[in-house]
Amino acid sequence: MTPNIPRYPELSVKPTLGVTEQRMLLWSSAVVLWLFVLLQASYLVHSPPTAAGSGVTFAEFARRGFGQLSFAATLVGAIILILEYARPFTATERERATLRHLELALIVALELILVSAFRRVILYEQAYGFTTARLVAQAYMIAMGLALVALALEIGRERISIAFGRRVAEIALGVFTVLALWNFEGWIVNRNIDRAQATGKFDAMYASRLSNDAIPTLVRRRAEIPQPARDSLDLRFACKRVSAERRWFEWNRSVNLAEAALRSWQRPPCPKPTVRSSELTPVPD
Repeated sequence: MTPNIPRYPELSVKPTLGVTEQRMLLWSSAVVLWLFVLLQASYLVHSPPTAAGSGVTFAEFARRGFGQLSFAATLVGAIILILEYARPFTATERERATLRHLELALIVALELILVSAFRRVILYEQAYGFTTARLVAQAYMIAMGLALVALALEIGRERISIAFGRRVAEIALGVFTVLALWNFEGWIVNRNIDRAQATGKFDAMYASRLSNDAIPTLVRRRAEIPQPARDSLDLRFACKRVSAERRWFEWNRSVNLAEAALRSWQRPPCPKPTVRSSELTPVPD
C-alpha cells in the first residue's frame, strides 16, 4: 500500500525583480567597479610599493589586489546570475537591451581588474621569486577571465543556458589538468635560478620544500645557483632518500627521475643524529 504523500502546489510564477530595481543595482555596481578600474589605472603609472615612504610592500600590494579580485568576481557573478534569473517577462526589448549593456560593462570592468591583479602578482614574483601559491593564483585568474568571457557570450545571446555551467566546468577541468600534468615545480625552479643570476638571491629553504618534481631541475642547474644557496641546498638534501620516502602509489616516472638525479648529486655525507646526554639511559652497575 503506497503511503499518501501530500503534494504541494508549485509556484505559478518565478520570483522576479522589477526592471527599475535591476537597473539601479547594475548602475551602482558598474559605477563602483569602474571607479576601482580608474584607481588601478593610476597604479600603472605610480605603483605604491615602488614609491619611497609609501609604507606599502609588494606582499601587501599583491594580496590586497587578490582580495579585491575575489570580492569583485563574487559580486559581479552573483549579481548577473540572479538578475538574469529574476528578470520579469514583461520587460520590453529596450529595457532588456539596457540591462544587457550594463551587465557587459560590469564584465569588462572585472576583466580589467583581473589584468591589474595579474600584474600585481607578476610584480610580487619579480621582487620575491616564484612560488606554487603565486602560480596557482595566476591560474585562477586565467580561469576566471575565461569564465567571464563565457558569461559575456551567454549575455549576448540574451539568456544564460545550462551550457554556461558546462563551459565553466570545462575551463576549470582544463586548468586543473594542465597543473596536474605539467611539472610546474621544475618550471618554478628554472625561473628562480634565472632570477638568481640577475639578482644573486635564491631561496634555498623554499626550494628544499618542493616535491620530487623539482629535484632533477635543481641538480641540472645546480652550478648556476649562487654559492651560499648551493651549499645550503647540499646540506638540506644530504639525507634525502626518495626511494625510502615514496609510497606505493608514487612509483612513477617523476619519482624515478628524482632518484636518478639524487644519485648524481655530489652531496655531503648525511650527518649522524646526535644523542643528547639527557636522553641517555643510565646503565645499572
